[in-house]
Amino acid sequence: MKAVREIVRAEPIDYAPVFEGFGPDEIVTVSGILTAKRGGFKEMLNSLDRDLVKKFHREATRRGHASLLTTPTFYFWVEGSRLIDLFFTAFPFGSYLMFSSRRIEVTEENIIVPDAVAGTPYEKDYIRVCEKLLKVYKDLLKIGHDQARNILPLGFSSYGLFSFPMQTILTAIKECELNHEIPEEIQLISIFFKEILKEKTPFIFDASEKAHFTGYPFPNIFGRHEIMESPSIDVVHAGDIRRVIELVSERGWKEAAEHAQTEILVKCVSTLSIAAWNEIKRHRTARQLVEPIYAAAERYLRDPREEHFHIPPDAGKNYIEAFHEAMAFYERLVDEGVDRKHAIYIVPHALKIKFKLLLDGYHLLNPFGFLGVRCCTTTHYEVRNFAEEIIRALSDSFPELEPLLGPKCKTGMCPERNPCGKVNLYRK
Repeated sequence: MKAVREIVRAEPIDYAPVFEGFGPDEIVTVSGILTAKRGGFKEMLNSLDRDLVKKFHREATRRGHASLLTTPTFYFWVEGSRLIDLFFTAFPFGSYLMFSSRRIEVTEENIIVPDAVAGTPYEKDYIRVCEKLLKVYKDLLKIGHDQARNILPLGFSSYGLFSFPMQTILTAIKECELNHEIPEEIQLISIFFKEILKEKTPFIFDASEKAHFTGYPFPNIFGRHEIMESPSIDVVHAGDIRRVIELVSERGWKEAAEHAQTEILVKCVSTLSIAAWNEIKRHRTARQLVEPIYAAAERYLRDPREEHFHIPPDAGKNYIEAFHEAMAFYERLVDEGVDRKHAIYIVPHALKIKFKLLLDGYHLLNPFGFLGVRCCTTTHYEVRNFAEEIIRALSDSFPELEPLLGPKCKTGMCPERNPCGKVNLYRK
């Protein structure tokens, strides 16, 4: 087991655009100028001077033109706890290849002790609680990763390759500067990102700090949004459903789903485990909102019943006891003055968190939209059950849509390595 400060790491991999010795500052300048006047790209690059580049970004980028801030792209290898996954992969504009607890076993070596606990009288009890959680986890691994990983604390090591447009990085930096509820490892990584941006794109970065804030909303698990609605699945807009159905047979799934984008909209309010929500937020083109993780923890502490955390089908008594003990330790840390952004590391993935999800016709009908992907038998069972609830609710409102709703194999082919055989129902 290691302290957070020992494992946090951010390594720059690459950035773009770079061309013949010119970087994003110069290339964005020339590309921006050429949107308003004719000229040769290479010729203008070679004739640039520093003052023109500085002036362009001071006048254009500073005004908040999003295209100028979304053009530069950065690639990072990042290591930390599970919290880096929960925060950074929530940004819609970015791409992420992350450590998967559905495929890799977590061991004692992967457990992380928050810095505010390491070296204090709390450390011994923190490790003891983690060891109990790991024992239950190892017992459940015999059944499968999907059931076992729910009991893991958020404080285990994770890593991944992150690809961000500059605007997304600026949004993350701004959020970390303004929001003191964000764990320190995320703040440290954002500071590192900031230094890289200042080094590689000094003119764009300087102008962006004075620009209007153009960042796009993202489901921030350390944010401040309360969700007051009760869980429900509602069709909030329905247009030309008949034409959507006709298009499937006339032109195929792709065109039907494209047409359906503006014809069907479903709003879902639900509570699922943090492990399940972390899967759902991967659908970046679905509009999402999530409550603060601290609010989810407080809801359980006010009313420590089993309905406030996910219990896998084969969990057993030890699982339930381990979850209660971990949450009791979280409460003790907070009550005794440890900031909750440090205490949160001990909270298991099973804690239920409330979120909102808006699914348009693409996510409802396209074989590779939300329902098509999440109804597949390879999906985490908790997410699959949620997707099937959506199908039932939509079918109740529009029975004629029911034959079109289901997993991606409804196209008659299965892209999975080990097909479950369900595709044969659709072929028939």
